[in-house]
This record gives sequence, C-alpha cells and structure tokens, in this order.
Amino acid sequence: MTRNQKSYRRKIFIVLVSAAFTFLSDAAFARMVTDETGRHVHIAGAPQRIVSLAPGITETLYALGLDSMIAGVTSYCNWPAGALRKPRIGGFTNPSIEKIVSLKPDLIIATVDGNRKETVTQLERIGLPVYVINPSSTYRILEGIMKGVPDIILFAPIAHDREFAAVKKFWREFQQIPAVQNNRIYPIDTDLISRASPRLFDAIETMALLFHPDITIRQRGL
Repeated sequence: MTRNQKSYRRKIFIVLVSAAFTFLSDAAFARMVTDETGRHVHIAGAPQRIVSLAPGITETLYALGLDSMIAGVTSYCNWPAGALRKPRIGGFTNPSIEKIVSLKPDLIIATVDGNRKETVTQLERIGLPVYVINPSSTYRILEGIMKGVPDIILFAPIAHDREFAAVKKFWREFQQIPAVQNNRIYPIDTDLISRASPRLFDAIETMALLFHPDITIRQRGL
C-alpha cells in the first residue's frame, strides 16, 4: 500500500468514527443505533469509556480529541505517543475478553478490517455494546461524494468538536470540490433529519435557507 493510499484510508477512518459519534455523543438517554454492518447496538448514554479494537480507530479517536475517553487499546496501537500509555487489551485479532470486561467500557469500537466476528459476538453476549465500522463501505460513499462534485455539503457535528475543526481539516484535503472551494460546508442537527417527527419541517426550512440564503421563510405558529 502506498503512502497516499494509507493517508486516504486514515481520512476515511476519521469520517467513519465522526459519523458514529454524531448520534452517540449527545445520547442523554438509552437508544438503539445501527452500525456499519447493519447490527443493532444498544447505547445506554453518552460514551465515557471507549475501548478501541484497532490501531486505525485509536488514531482517529485521538484526531477527534476523544483521547480522554479511551479506556483501552490494542497492543498494536502505538500512535500517537499517548496511546502507548493506555491500558492494553491484547491484539486486535485475539484481544483479551477478560481485560476488556475489567475496563468497564460503555462503548467498544471494532472494525470489519481485522477484528474477528467471533470476538464481536462474544462481547455482545456479555452485554457490552460493540459498534463495528466498515472502512470499505465508507470508501465507496466518499468516492461517490468526490464524483458528484457537490456545490454544498451538509454534515452533522461530532462530539467535542464545537468549532467543527475535525470536519474542516478533513475537507480541506479536497480543494477540487466546489463546496470546499466556495466554503459552503454547513453543520445540521441530525435530530431534525433522523427522527420521524414534525421537526422534519424545521430541517427542510434549515436546508432551504442554506441552499437559497436570499429567500425569506415565514415564521410558523404553534
């Protein structure tokens, strides 16, 4: 794998985990989410103790500023330097289930690329929430965005990134996209667009104003 390919995969990991934390970060109540493999994962609340089952995941968590929440990493997680001081749970193909349980995680993040399905199943049976990411599927999504050359990009803010630094840093790498060139990358509240409720109308109005800032929308009454 070339250096450019490795860099590209790292960027994809950032998008993936960012997407995961979009709907996990503000969880003030228990909820069921669907991971990148289609599994339903029950999340009891906003994650505070995360166990990473792959080096790429660990690096991405650090890139997103979530290092204080990392409770454990694999023996292969050697970057950034801070990862070396985190409790080790073994290899990413054969982690110690006993060690993971002892860390009392409220979220475990695994990957299709490297972690065994048996490991995920075993942790799931114990009752631990395991969110599995799938870099290959996200690669195709990102390729679709690139080919579509969008004029506007909407994204959901991620945990602990109130200034959208991680998102802005990521998209700056793709200056050939019109939305990036014209600085038309906007945050939108995922609660508005992911819930079947009357607030869908608020989402429509929000997007309308982003797409057509010159229009005026009349205030609705209650």
